[in-house]
Amino acid sequence: MKSNMFDGVIIRKFDDAQNHYMPTLLIDQGRRDLEMVLQNEKGGFYSLVQVGDSIRKRSNTLSVEVIRNNRKVDIVLDYGCQEK
Repeated sequence: MKSNMFDGVIIRKFDDAQNHYMPTLLIDQGRRDLEMVLQNEKGGFYSLVQVGDSIRKRSNTLSVEVIRNNRKVDIVLDYGCQEK
């Protein structure tokens, strides 16, 4: 997940029945949609975000910028390992 990057709007949240009910976000990035599977994320990111939130993540970081109602919050994805 650290190497991934995305910038878009959450259009759907679901537990993917075809992928062992993994918590998944569908992100509209304009040209294409991206599925973000949050397997083993321990920080509660999936519970914190909502459909309609804008989210942005740069490559080589676990920090995700979430924008809702013109308020920006940075959330660090927690996979239980130390970031170097």
